[in-house]
Amino acid sequence: MQLTGTPGLQSEIFTPTTPAPVWAPLGKPINECNIRLASACGVHLKKQEAFGKVGDFTHRQIPSTAQADELMVTHGGYDNADVNSDINCMFPLHRLNELKAAGVIKDVPEFHVG
Repeated sequence: MQLTGTPGLQSEIFTPTTPAPVWAPLGKPINECNIRLASACGVHLKKQEAFGKVGDFTHRQIPSTAQADELMVTHGGYDNADVNSDINCMFPLHRLNELKAAGVIKDVPEFHVG
């Protein structure tokens, strides 16, 4: 893996150069798909253990029924204030449930992964 850097700037977090994404075609219509969220944004239930600030590679299960006031983000790589005021800007769980209710997608699994 090749790393890049900027003279005079140093991050507290290891940031590798990310390769271009590989896109896979959707094999069926979106209204026949079950959609689960998986995110590295640091989202978790407030009653769950918070993520460590650097190098925490653990995960948390987020129920599909979780309400916005039950969720928060702890992540050492950015200011969490905005995302904690509107969790759906980073972890759009409630928008996903709205898509299910509108018939745009087939289903939302019982839990998601943060």
